[in-house]
Parts: sequence; structure tokens; C-alpha cells
Amino acid sequence: MLTWIRLALALAQLLNSVLRRIEQRQWEASGYRKAMVDELTAINASVGIARASFDEAAKATPEERRRSLKEPI
Repeated sequence: MLTWIRLALALAQLLNSVLRRIEQRQWEASGYRKAMVDELTAINASVGIARASFDEAAKATPEERRRSLKEPI
């Protein structure tokens, strides 16, 4: 009985692996992968700019902060 369960589990894992590969090929062929890579690149750039701005603001003196808040963007 245990052998049949192990065999069924191994078969399920093999099937899962095959389906994952097929799904990834379809995803790449449809252009979603490139679109997601482009979108993530843009998001990472925005996060980098925000982090740099945050670090710069953290280093500013209280007077510099007040002055920057009064200036138009």
C-alpha cells in the first residue's frame, strides 16, 4: 500500500513539473514575461529614486527641510 502511495506522489510531482514547464513556455510566448520584466524594472527604478530621496531628506537639517517644503516642486 505504501509503495502505491509513493508511486502516486512521484507521478503527481512529475506531472506538476511538466505542467509548470508548459505553462512557462506559454507565458514567455505570449509576451507576459517581457512585460513583467519591463514593469519590474520601472518599479525598481522608482523605489531606488524614493530611497535616495528618503536618505537625502534624512540627512537634511531642520532648516533645510522647512525651506524645501516652502519651495514649489
